[in-house]
Amino acid sequence: MNNYYISPSKNSLFIAIDKDTNQLIATAAVRGYDRKDNIKNRNYNLNSTASIYRLFVKKEYRHNKIATRLLRRIEEFCRENEYNEIYLHTQKDSYGALSFWLSQEYEIVDDTHDAMGTIHMEKVLTENVYKLTSLNEAEDIIES
Repeated sequence: MNNYYISPSKNSLFIAIDKDTNQLIATAAVRGYDRKDNIKNRNYNLNSTASIYRLFVKKEYRHNKIATRLLRRIEEFCRENEYNEIYLHTQKDSYGALSFWLSQEYEIVDDTHDAMGTIHMEKVLTENVYKLTSLNEAEDIIES
C-alpha cells in the first residue's frame, strides 16, 4: 500500500472515519495511470492521467454523500498535482457504481462488453485546453 498510494508524491489514499465509533467507513485512492493495456482511442500516461482505485463505502453508510465528498477531495488533489484527466473502470453489475460515476460527470470511453461487464470512464480536468486570442488583442501586430 505504501508503494502505491502513500510514498509517491502524486498518489494518495483518502479515508473517512466515523467520529462516534472511530471506525473506518470509506476509502478512496488515486495514483498515476500505470496500466499496461491501452484503452481504446486514449493516450493515458503516468504523468498526466490519474487513476481512481478502491472507492468503497461501508454498506450501512452509503447514500450519505460520503463517496461524493471523497471524490471531490480526489479531484482537488488531481488538479493540485496537474493531472489533465482522471481514469477509472467499473463493472456494470456493481450496484450503484455506474450511475454514481455518471452523476459525477464521468463519461464512458469504452464499454468492453466482456464477461465482467467492464466499463472504462474518464473525467477531463483541464478547462482551458486552448488559448484563444484575436489579432486586435495581440501585442505584436504586423503592419504593412
